[in-house]
Amino acid sequence: MQGVIDAASSNPELRQEIDEWVGTEDYDEVIEMSGMSPIFVTNVFEEVLSERDYRAAFRKAMKFRHLVKGYLNKIGAITKPDKDDADQ
Repeated sequence: MQGVIDAASSNPELRQEIDEWVGTEDYDEVIEMSGMSPIFVTNVFEEVLSERDYRAAFRKAMKFRHLVKGYLNKIGAITKPDKDDADQ
């Protein structure tokens, strides 16, 4: 998810790094480990990177973040910390 947020950065060098990373062997491995559809994630990166307006790119990146967070909550991959853990 951080890569998608970085892809929306106003820093052109950071956006370029992300653009060059998408489609590499390392990228493919990360996406495979995430369990998400490579086609879907690549489309998200392409959509965010194609946006010239950084605010619009950030909105798109945040929509993706919320979609992923909702999915992870649904499958139980994100749990709320126990009350005892929160006190520490």
